[in-house]
Amino acid sequence: MSEPYRIVSLGNGLSVRFYDFSNRYYGDFHRVCIEVKIDIPVQLDRLPAGLADGGAKLSSPQRFERRLERMGVSGGELQAVKIKLVEDFLSASSVYLNRPDFGLQFIKRKLTVKAKQAYLRD
Repeated sequence: MSEPYRIVSLGNGLSVRFYDFSNRYYGDFHRVCIEVKIDIPVQLDRLPAGLADGGAKLSSPQRFERRLERMGVSGGELQAVKIKLVEDFLSASSVYLNRPDFGLQFIKRKLTVKAKQAYLRD
């Protein structure tokens, strides 16, 4: 994996890493693609008793991922668009990502979804 384009430390101890996978696709037109990744450690001692067994089966860390994209960006606007995508993401989601229980809630949601999928397959 390439080096992060930008790293932002959150108030809850997690780090948001932004990776730039932008490319030129025609003439001076580019696709700006920024991947957002947060590694979240699985802390079994913080999970409710009913979910702790499922949590033991999860690998640690679990990853929160989002993709930020913009098509048709001219070469002269590349850097400005990258900055705007990152800043817009942070302004829209920083309250949620900075919550002290963000990691715990993310792991609980993953376990709940896995349990529902297993139930539907049976």
